[in-house]
Amino acid sequence: MKLLISIAALALLAQEEKVELRWKWQKGQELVYLTSQKNANEFMRQETGTTYSMTVSDVTEKGEATLQVKHLRVTSKVLSVQGAFEYDSDKDKVPPEKSPALILSKLVGQTFTARMTALGEITDIQGFDKILAALVEGAGEDIPGLRDHLARMFTNETFKSTMQQMAPQLPEGKVGKGDAWSSDHSFSMADIGKKTFTVKSTFAELQDQVATIQQEIHGGETREAQGKSTMKFSVDRGCLISQKSTIETMISQQGQEMAMKTTTEVRLVEK
Repeated sequence: MKLLISIAALALLAQEEKVELRWKWQKGQELVYLTSQKNANEFMRQETGTTYSMTVSDVTEKGEATLQVKHLRVTSKVLSVQGAFEYDSDKDKVPPEKSPALILSKLVGQTFTARMTALGEITDIQGFDKILAALVEGAGEDIPGLRDHLARMFTNETFKSTMQQMAPQLPEGKVGKGDAWSSDHSFSMADIGKKTFTVKSTFAELQDQVATIQQEIHGGETREAQGKSTMKFSVDRGCLISQKSTIETMISQQGQEMAMKTTTEVRLVEK
C-alpha cells in the first residue's frame, strides 16, 4: 500500500515539475523547419510553404545565436478572382514564365542572417537586400508596380516579424503546469501595415521532456484580432518541435475592409 502511495506521489511530483524553457544553440548545429501558411478571405485563398535550414555560426556566452537561414523549398497555391496558379520548387524545376512562380523560384537557395536569443527573441535580421534583388530580377518588367510591391514585402523588418512569429518568446523563469506568461508581438505586412498582438501562454503539460504550451492571441492596434495556438517545445533538446496557430482579423486592402483567417504551422523536420 505504501509503495502504491509512493508511486502516486512521485507521479504527482513529476506533473508539478517546473522546467526552464530555453533554446540550446550550439555552434555548427543545423535545424530544418517546414512552415505552411493558409490565408483566406472573400476574394482569395492562398497556401504558401517554405522549408528552410538554420545553421548556427556563432553563440555568445549569454546564448544568443547567429543563424544562417537558407530557403530549401518553396510551395504556393493561389485561387483568387484574378486567377489561379500552383508551384512546388521540388517538382517544378523550370517555373512557368510570366507567372508568380517565376518570382518564388528565386527564393530557393537564398540566405539571410538572423540573431536569436536563448529566450527566442529575434534581435536582428540582415541580408534581405540581396534576396529582394533576386526577386526583382525574376519579376521582370511585365507587371506595373510589382517591383515596388516586392520592395515593401521583402525587407529586413518584415522578415524579422515573420521569424518572430515562428519563434515565440519563452518565459524567463522556470514554469510548470498551469503557469502563464504574456508577451507582445509587433509585425509588419505589406499593404496591411503594422499590427501588435498580445500573446498569453499557458504551460499545459510536460511529457517525455516535451512541453505543450497553449496560447491565446488578442489585439491589433487599429483592428480587433483573436486567435489560438498550440506549441510543443523540447526541454532537453532546447528547440521548437511544432506550432499551429489560427488568427482571425480584419484587414484593409485597396480601401475595403474584409475578414482574414490565417492558419500557420511550423514543425521541425527530423533527420
